[in-house]
Order: sequence, then C-alpha cells, then structure tokens
Amino acid sequence: MVEVSQQIRIYYEYLIREASLMKKTDFPARISLKQILIERNDKPHWKFLRSISIGFNQKIYVLFSKEEYGEDLGFMELELNWETGTVISSAFYELGSFQLFGRAIELHYLGKELLLFNPRCIWSDETGYENNNAVIIDWQGNVRKSFNMGDGIENCHILHDGRIAVSYFDEGVFGSSIATNGVLVFDKSGKILWKNTHDVYDCYAMNVDEDDNLWYYYYDDFLLVKTNLEKEQIFHPSIEGASVFCISTDGKSIVFEGGYDEHDRYYYAAIGKDELGMFYPLGFALQNKPMEDLEQMQAIVRSSKFLFFDEKSRKGECWIYPTEIKSI
Repeated sequence: MVEVSQQIRIYYEYLIREASLMKKTDFPARISLKQILIERNDKPHWKFLRSISIGFNQKIYVLFSKEEYGEDLGFMELELNWETGTVISSAFYELGSFQLFGRAIELHYLGKELLLFNPRCIWSDETGYENNNAVIIDWQGNVRKSFNMGDGIENCHILHDGRIAVSYFDEGVFGSSIATNGVLVFDKSGKILWKNTHDVYDCYAMNVDEDDNLWYYYYDDFLLVKTNLEKEQIFHPSIEGASVFCISTDGKSIVFEGGYDEHDRYYYAAIGKDELGMFYPLGFALQNKPMEDLEQMQAIVRSSKFLFFDEKSRKGECWIYPTEIKSI
C-alpha cells in the first residue's frame, strides 16, 4: 500500500508540474475564405478548395476549382497581419484548365512563377516511366516547365532561392519512382540537387526555419533532422507518429503534434545545442476560448507560421485559423 500511495503521489506531483508548465497560443481570429470570394463579387463560383500553402513571402495561397474535382483552377493570394489575424489584402488569379492532374493537387509560390503538382505519379507502359506530375507556370497559367517530382509526395516547401524541398510517404519510398530516398531537393528545372541519406520509410513531417534550414521527421526511427543541405544535426524527440511540427521565430522552441493517438494535442520543447528539451503541453485557443476538435482540422505550417483549416471547409464555409509561434 505504501508503494502504491507513493506512486500515486509521484504521478500527482507530475500532473501538477505539467499543468504549471502548460502554455497557450492564441489564434487571434478566424478568416472566412468564402466571404472574401463573395466580397470580390466576380469570384463566387470558385467554390471548391483544393489546397492551401504558405509562401516564403509569408502570404497564403489558396487553390480553388469551380467543380469538386474540376480542371479549371484559380487561386487566392492573401496577405495577413499574422499577429492580429486580419487580412491586409487579397487578390485572385485564374489559371485556366489543367488536364494533367487528378483529384489531389497543390499550388506553391515560387516568386515570379508558381509550382503545381499532383502528389501521385502514374506509370506508363507505353513510355516505360512515370508521367510528369509537376509543372512550373506563370501567374496566368502558362506552362514554363514540366517534370517528374516523384510519387507519394507528403510535404513540399519552397526555399527563398526557389529550391523545392519534397518529402514522400511510404508508397513513394517503396515504389519505383525517384522518391526512394524519402526527401529530395529540386531546382525549378526538375534537377535533383540533394538527397536524404537516412533510412526513411515514411517522412511524416517536414518544415523549414527562418534561416532556410530544412527539418524533417521520419518513420521508423522517429528522428528529427535539421540540415542546411551541407551539414546536419540530429535530434531525438520523445514523440512517435507526429504529422506536423513548427519552429518558433526565435529558433529556440519547437512545437510538435502529439503523434499516435494524440493528433488533437500539441506539445512544445526547447531546442538545445545537441538535443531537444522535455515536451510540455501547448494549448491552442481562438480569442481566448479553447479550440476543440483539432483532430478534425488540417494543419499547414511554414517555419513559425501555423494555419488550421477544417477539412469540411473544402465544400463549405472555408474557415482558416492563422497564428505565428514567435517564442514560447
């Protein structure tokens, strides 16, 4: 009985300590993409959200189609005040029709150009290789270049100089495409500039920090790698199965999704010289009210920028929740 009571006391003290270290990050506002389209008057027919990404210019890029899986594409560019969650400006661009892509499609900002890609490749018996699943286009939708970016794309981030960092899930890694390394970096012509050398079975999450270092977290070792593509640093987070993480603006903290069985929870840790500190709970709130059902939302990240949107938004109101993790 004494031993059991002591274990209960230790666990109780642990819960008290954890609660005292729990911190909260506030989403200052939520933004209705549907309302912005309605206010533009000429764009209410763009109803179906296809992808959301955050550019290295800190703007948000939202890809739409008129039909649920339609080929006619257009995108919204949003400039935000990330501190207040307010929209500074918005613009809409029609890209025309793209028959190259299937249901899944993403758009990313490259500066004067844009990247469109399908995360999957299709093998052609006629040609003996996979189809090109990525195109570089201008802002009017004119194709400048097409290339094969590999099958099974999980995440994509564009570095400030236009290099394209891509990570892959298991079907790509264990398939017949160029994705077998798990993480690759391309230039805008489709040339591979860098390959991961770790045994990545499935790259669960990837991000870039304010200095353009590439960070990726992979199965099954669950290691976190930071690299400038010349040298690397390896961390051992105490979380398994996370699908998203972000790095604070000051570079001193990291925020991880909870991983297996805890996709609706988030934790933070200090980034040390050689290792991460202990993880503690991080709560998210919308205007000081706790956000529930986070597991039902998809998280989009770039460096310290964090953006939630409800998967139901793809056919409905299209609410997004932006915030920035400056420091913890």
